[in-house]
Amino acid sequence: MNFKRMAGFMLALVLILSQLPAQVLAAGSVPAAGPAAVTGLTGAGTQEDPYQISSEAELIFAAEQLNGNNSAYTGKTFRMTADITMSDDSFPMIDEFTGVFDGNGHTISNLTIKDETTGTVREHGVAFIRVNRGTVENLTFRGADISTQADSSGDGYSGAAVAVAENQNGGVIRRVAVYD
Repeated sequence: MNFKRMAGFMLALVLILSQLPAQVLAAGSVPAAGPAAVTGLTGAGTQEDPYQISSEAELIFAAEQLNGNNSAYTGKTFRMTADITMSDDSFPMIDEFTGVFDGNGHTISNLTIKDETTGTVREHGVAFIRVNRGTVENLTFRGADISTQADSSGDGYSGAAVAVAENQNGGVIRRVAVYD
């Protein structure tokens, strides 16, 4: 085989191998720590077929979709199907919620939210859900660590809560417990 053909063959092989997931190339390796990438949730987001959340990665994915105002997820029904233990990373608060979040009797443990807002702000809340206009139910939080540096000295409020910072008209919170 001449040099040009061999070089072409090697280049093609490198291009093909670069497209394979790392786990395929390194048999027996352990995936990197942290939540796996999620590209969607099981379910249709309806009361009969809610979006299912069973992992930290799925919970973060749902928060990101809601915060991005993705119409496929806003105003929909979500149901936890397992207890979830969060890593030490800060959870991206759900800014506004208008659907149904059914914990289904499950627990979110070690929820950490470290709000980096500083200075004087007006009406600033920090929680799993910042503003609730939907329903949050059947959910337990254990060992949550919620903090903010915001200052409300003036005309407004600043505060940290676990489940919901501000429950708007029509918002429902029922059977939600918080334990140390």
